[in-house]
Amino acid sequence: MKVLFIAGDRTSDAVLATGILGWMVDNLPRARFTVVCGPPAAALFAGLPRLERVIPLARRPWAAHWWDLWKQVAGNRWSSLIDLRGSLIGQALVARRRLVLRSQMGGAHQAVHLAGLLKLRSPPPLRCFLTSEARVAAAALLPEGPPVLGLAPGTGWARKRWPAERFASLAGQLTAPGAAFDGWRVAALGLADEAMLTAATLERIPPDRRLDLAGRTDTAVLQACLERCAFVVGNDSAPMHLAAAAGTPVLGLFGPTRDDKLGPWSDRADTVRTTESTGDLARRPGGASAMDSLTVEHAAEAATRLWRDLQP
Repeated sequence: MKVLFIAGDRTSDAVLATGILGWMVDNLPRARFTVVCGPPAAALFAGLPRLERVIPLARRPWAAHWWDLWKQVAGNRWSSLIDLRGSLIGQALVARRRLVLRSQMGGAHQAVHLAGLLKLRSPPPLRCFLTSEARVAAAALLPEGPPVLGLAPGTGWARKRWPAERFASLAGQLTAPGAAFDGWRVAALGLADEAMLTAATLERIPPDRRLDLAGRTDTAVLQACLERCAFVVGNDSAPMHLAAAAGTPVLGLFGPTRDDKLGPWSDRADTVRTTESTGDLARRPGGASAMDSLTVEHAAEAATRLWRDLQP
């Protein structure tokens, strides 16, 4: 039984699809999987049980990437084809069963929408498919010691990026004597080009407790690092979803995007947002951050509340 699973192009979308993919792994014990995803997400599926192949699919002009994919998979007879990009490639492949995700309608969370494609009564939890190599690499970057507060100050869209100096203030407040994360180490995670953000985020943390991981991980090792954190705070971004899939308590910071549809999908997660609604922020002109009305105090209260609620 061969399954072709075409995940979303963005890493966040690929992570949100791990719930239904994990459900298929559990409930189709004879299936072997080929996963298609954006190149940055490819390493996330390396540990998938009964994996035959991961195909990184980079977008090309004139939709030429679909022709590239067709050449790689057309020689197979697929038992199931799950296409989360809503493409037409399924019509050009031999498949006994085709499930194609169309545009999301209504106000449901994306995980609910994906579960509906498989007609599941409730969305399954997100999953990690990490290799032992990724976890070993993460252990070298975040060795044993005091708990780690992970911070993800980056995001692909500047308007949903909380200012780095507020991350710094938040980290200082949360790890101060008597605070919820008193004495914890603080790790800032990001891409290589986010090094200025991560450095600014850690500026109020003593050198012996700060860990700057910008540019030091691929996506799988990043998730393995997030898995080793005791708590994570991040913008609406791939690291936020990676932390949720890893089962780490995570607080997502939201403003111009909808937390009810795109928040971290986990029973160990929560969100906090700006005082303005998404609609109000969408009408604000300019390309600068739309996160200014989210205060450090509000974020600190939300993080502390979530952490205390999760304690036995």
